[in-house]
Amino acid sequence: MAIAQRKPVVHTPAADGLRAKSLRPFERSGAASIRGETLEALQAFERAAAAFPSADLRLRVAASRAMDELRIEWERGHLPEELANEIERWDEGEFAGTRVDIELANFALAELMGSDTRVETEDLDN
Repeated sequence: MAIAQRKPVVHTPAADGLRAKSLRPFERSGAASIRGETLEALQAFERAAAAFPSADLRLRVAASRAMDELRIEWERGHLPEELANEIERWDEGEFAGTRVDIELANFALAELMGSDTRVETEDLDN
């Protein structure tokens, strides 16, 4: 059995020095790592936002799940400050009786995952 010969690894430095990987928005802000469950909930919300109008129950359910996960991240102190402040206001009931959960889930999607998905909020009852 023949053994394949490995080519020697030649390290050539980049002309302009080392290159860093690009960071997602929440990594740039210094927030700690977000749990996989939270990222999955935000991805499910993103899929629902792309598929359903803002008044659709499926979008509301996806936003609710995302908010539950974001609340856990807020309690752990793993959210960027501006998002954490909004989640705190939501948790204290400041937005009771509104559909702000959809707007906050959309804000978190953009802030934490760098998504450009935007939910049309014209249909929302503030």
